[in-house]
Amino acid sequence: MLGGPADRGLAGRIAALAGGDVRDTTGNAIDEAIALLARCDLVVGGDTGLVHCARALGRPTLAIFGPTHIDRHRWRAGEVPLALGLDCQPCHDHGPRICPLGHLDCMNQLELSRVAAAARRLLDAPGA
Repeated sequence: MLGGPADRGLAGRIAALAGGDVRDTTGNAIDEAIALLARCDLVVGGDTGLVHCARALGRPTLAIFGPTHIDRHRWRAGEVPLALGLDCQPCHDHGPRICPLGHLDCMNQLELSRVAAAARRLLDAPGA
């Protein structure tokens, strides 16, 4: 897992839920994070700087969108944007800290099985 120092608590909870071998590198320097991204077979994350770094490195990337808009980016082969397409999406250019409608359904209703299936398709793609 990659992220900034503020992501350490969430990363710890994810690692505990995963119950397996999870490497938590949250809080590392950006050059270290980019070096790690360059070695990834697949990068999965939200609409963040590190996800877009992975795209720039040409790594297979699954970008999850909630409050921000998929169409703000150009997508290439090996890059999959994923959003539920709710009527309230997108609600913000850069993602508000608090859902304006108070529910954050754009993220909370996104099922793990849908994310996993999209990730599997990327991993199984020719040339991946």
